Amino acid sequence: MKLKQSRDELERAKQTVEKIKNSDSLDEYEELWKDFLHYLEKTWIKAERECQGFKNKFMPWQGKFKNLRRKDPLLKYLKNARDADVHSIQEITKKGKSSVTGNFVNPSGGYIEKMVIKNGVIEEYKGDPIIFEFSPGFVKAISFFNNNLLYDIPNYHRGEKVKNPDNPTELAELGIKFYADYLDKIEKEF
Repeated sequence: MKLKQSRDELERAKQTVEKIKNSDSLDEYEELWKDFLHYLEKTWIKAERECQGFKNKFMPWQGKFKNLRRKDPLLKYLKNARDADVHSIQEITKKGKSSVTGNFVNPSGGYIEKMVIKNGVIEEYKGDPIIFEFSPGFVKAISFFNNNLLYDIPNYHRGEKVKNPDNPTELAELGIKFYADYLDKIEKEF
């Protein structure tokens, strides 16, 4: 059997992840993350709908995947992040603005005689050497409550440690891999 509707939703989820990677702003990144969560959940729902014609055989077969979605930290997090976004007003991400810090090369300090900054660029500087460090803005996945249950960021997926559990892009890529495999198995089985 060919799953058209659920494959279309998974493709939208993949395209959204690519947009996240190329996002120009933290607000856009955050909105795309929420869009991704919706497309991923629609992948699951539409796969069930596409299998309604043989649900007596499909439902027992799907049971192991339903169980996995309830128990696997990543899958449980993705589903409930979507639900929390739709059904509550709490945040499911944390945004941090970019920043620049400067420290004197000499750890005991130094002095600045003159510094002229225009449009974020140092045009003139006189003083002891300084090293500037840029910290980019970020969007991080965070713990949240859904139906009075706490969902922590997922440290594991299918027994494997998640390298960057607060990175929505990494979580999204792992989710896509799982759901693509799930759809492949449905098409092979039915």
